[in-house]
Amino acid sequence: MADTPAPFSPVLCAPFLQPPVLMMVAPDDEMVHANHGVARLAFELMPGAKEWYDIGGGHFGLLYRPNELFDEATRVQADFLRRWMH
Repeated sequence: MADTPAPFSPVLCAPFLQPPVLMMVAPDDEMVHANHGVARLAFELMPGAKEWYDIGGGHFGLLYRPNELFDEATRVQADFLRRWMH
């Protein structure tokens, strides 16, 4: 949990999310607070339309372009937006 004045966990707000959600998660994320298991639990608690996408590269693997991982991430995100934006 982050060192903040009020405790926070993504699972606290997940049940209240209303819009469609895309969670693009790196199973091997090297950031302590980007835990794959916690992300999955938050995803399962979301009541509405949602999509899960496992992506390689860790937390910072998508920052550098051009590369295949960046292209994969932007394709998945654009496809998600096309499906849900009217």
